[in-house]
Amino acid sequence: MGVLKSTCHACGQEAKLLLKKQEKSGCIWLIPWWSNTYFVTCGNCFTTFKIDKELGAQIERATREADRSVKEQERLHEQRPKQLQAAQQVKRCSNCGSPITAGQRFCVTCGASLVIHCLHCGAIVSPGSTFCTNCSARLS
Repeated sequence: MGVLKSTCHACGQEAKLLLKKQEKSGCIWLIPWWSNTYFVTCGNCFTTFKIDKELGAQIERATREADRSVKEQERLHEQRPKQLQAAQQVKRCSNCGSPITAGQRFCVTCGASLVIHCLHCGAIVSPGSTFCTNCSARLS
């Protein structure tokens, strides 16, 4: 259920203590009842101790919150490459660096032409291309 580091009362060593929860429930005269008992087990000597209910509940809540925090960090770590990839896919004006939307023929910031024509065949080529895709002539 949860793991914490503390000094074991039986062996006196610093150890990982494993929290365990025992749940009991029932019904007496149509009245439901339930009870939780918490135990910790030493990772070194394997001695098991019963601990106070409030302390056990606090440790359980803290463990759940820590697990949630770790899962959130993992989720954010997984999303980061996707965000970087999306940012890298934005096309920019070769003259001023402003973002360019699809189908735009001129930069709205500096007015530079975003459409380049091949000097040999007149075909439209993408900005930054080295060769014409129509006639394979080298672009200067």
